Amino acid sequence: MTIMAGSPVKPRHPRRPGGSSDTETLVADPGGRALEIDAVRGWAALSVVCFHVFWETFGVAVPWLRNPYTAFLLAGHFDVILFFILSGDALSFPFFHGGGATYLQRAALKRYPRLTVPIVVVTAVTASLMALGLTPTVAAGDIVDRADWLGSFARFNASGSGAIKFAFYHVYTGNYRSDYLPFLWTMPVELIGSFFLLLALFVFPRVKGATWIVAVLAYLLVADGSFMGCFLIGMLLGKARAAGVFRRLPPTVDRYGAPLGIVTALWFVGRRQVLGDQELRGLVGAGTLLLLSIYSCKSLVALLARSRVSQFLGRISYLLYLWHFTVLISVTSGLITWAAGSDGVLTPLTALAIGIATVVASLAVAHWTMAIEGWARTVNGVLLRWCWKNEDQDPTDEHRAPRPVATRASVTGPVDG
Repeated sequence: MTIMAGSPVKPRHPRRPGGSSDTETLVADPGGRALEIDAVRGWAALSVVCFHVFWETFGVAVPWLRNPYTAFLLAGHFDVILFFILSGDALSFPFFHGGGATYLQRAALKRYPRLTVPIVVVTAVTASLMALGLTPTVAAGDIVDRADWLGSFARFNASGSGAIKFAFYHVYTGNYRSDYLPFLWTMPVELIGSFFLLLALFVFPRVKGATWIVAVLAYLLVADGSFMGCFLIGMLLGKARAAGVFRRLPPTVDRYGAPLGIVTALWFVGRRQVLGDQELRGLVGAGTLLLLSIYSCKSLVALLARSRVSQFLGRISYLLYLWHFTVLISVTSGLITWAAGSDGVLTPLTALAIGIATVVASLAVAHWTMAIEGWARTVNGVLLRWCWKNEDQDPTDEHRAPRPVATRASVTGPVDG
């Protein structure tokens, strides 16, 4: 595909909450990021960490950690579904907000480096820890009675070539002999789903009744057990936000409907988690209801966007998701073997303390390594400047809202191919 240089689309300046606009008003930072989307992703990433720590690692040795009251907070599979829907939303919103074909080209070019640069760094650190013998997962797995899970990690000889192949290629195919980061089984779905979505966005304005077609296709894919449907659901959410649908909802939805939807979705997810039922259709339905309810609750959107905790989690969400496996097989496993001592017994309170320490350590490592995100942006900047040599910077981002051009094409969709 020949990439044609186009006119830069200037990003919309952030509006204050409550400002008038024909499109969905977002609470944004000075860079134009939709902070409420980042916040939801950040809380979901934290939930995944807690799921792997308290439900999976210590849930057998300390059964009361697997309880129906906190199950909705420890639903890792559901959180992953939210990631996919939010990816579809974040990638789609700039397009429907006037990004056009140029945005799609740039987003497609940026996606692989954006995902891969952090993976390369985390894989290198993980492989180094394994090579140095600092990952006592077998002994720790026996102590917490999870030889089938924790004890199965990092049980191969790490190598530089193997780590490189994994980080650049095998993590996206699933066909690997040496799985350095098992929690990244989501990456093939994320990468393929992103390109699938960008292709759907390219075709969207050229098909009559495209919204209904996308909705039906999303349902069929989810019913067939495919995560690809999650990206299309996110696409519809992004389109609705760009059209200002949630801003125009009556106050009763904000006050009563949205809170009821949030409680219902979380209750359903918690019940499914306790029963061990991970059927895709139900969880996708709950995820869609949860996001619809959050977007419909203006006060919650403002709270998510302005809360410093939410902002922090949103900034580190991807790195938190990447790093917590490395922390689990090294710091957590080491603490388990040390605390159990020679008798190999771990008390419930000690397990809880180690679990909390694991979560804190994962948050700290993600925060301390935020520079990795900058490296990914630098790589993308070089790539985009090479492809668009007459432009100084990338004007669009998957979280940014480009300014719509005042033409018919900006309403009906891109027509420049």
